[in-house]
Amino acid sequence: MDSTLLALAREARRLGLEGTPQPGQEAHLLEFARLALEELAAHGLIAGEERPECWEVRRSATH
Repeated sequence: MDSTLLALAREARRLGLEGTPQPGQEAHLLEFARLALEELAAHGLIAGEERPECWEVRRSATH
């Protein structure tokens, strides 16, 4: 299994997001969504915030 998937699963468990999300978990859902989007961007699967200091972020086409 991909290490990214394992890391996302670990974070979901840490945030208590297993099963159906419950009322009051909005902050945890937002935190998890932010992490998932960062991972997708780091793998070049979606556009994301470009941070030159971060080695995980895909290179910009302008560099």
